[in-house]
Amino acid sequence: MRWYLCASEHQLEHLPDDADGVVVPYPGLGVATLLPRYPSESEAERMIREAADRGLRVQALADFTCSGCEHLSASGHGTFRSTLEYLAHDLEVDGLVVADPYAVELAAGLDVTVVVSHTAAVDTPEKAWYFDRLGADVITVDPSLNEDESTVDAVRERVSARLRAAVNAVTWRDPVAYFERNLRSHLTRRGESPSPYKNDPYGPLRRRRVVRGVREELFDEVLIILGGEPP
Repeated sequence: MRWYLCASEHQLEHLPDDADGVVVPYPGLGVATLLPRYPSESEAERMIREAADRGLRVQALADFTCSGCEHLSASGHGTFRSTLEYLAHDLEVDGLVVADPYAVELAAGLDVTVVVSHTAAVDTPEKAWYFDRLGADVITVDPSLNEDESTVDAVRERVSARLRAAVNAVTWRDPVAYFERNLRSHLTRRGESPSPYKNDPYGPLRRRRVVRGVREELFDEVLIILGGEPP
């Protein structure tokens, strides 16, 4: 199965013909995946509805790696849960792509496909088993494993979840990815995009380790992050 991560209506309009489904970033929950652009909440909702109308399967991306524990606080927990329920029950997405272990556990009770994002840095059988036990239906491994047959086979032996590869994605082994993802998680939650002139201190430090290859036969699904600077 082939998924494409669409960050704009322009990308959705020009989606490759081999797409089985799309993953749409939902910034109101925080998005840690490194993209050139993030949609607003209203644009994301339009994209979700349009993709569904076209007969595509749709998953919402909320793979924050840091929320300042807001989703665990007495005041923020209800809002976080309500937003997940809104995506699952009102917008009727097929799945939720998350990274935080608590988000995985919460999503598992919403009758949607629960997908662990590559931002969770799953690169060992032990990590995969942990998320599998929490209720993940699909686990996206760290892109460093995209062509690592022995490790992928070892992961598959430990879990019942389907395995997904992310293409054109940054591995956690990138020197600043971990910190930059935390920053992006906070900015996208507020509907902002990092600017090198304002709030992107990691820009000058980037040493991008983008993984573009994959041995598709090792995986049940592939997620392709569309590149370029969407209009």
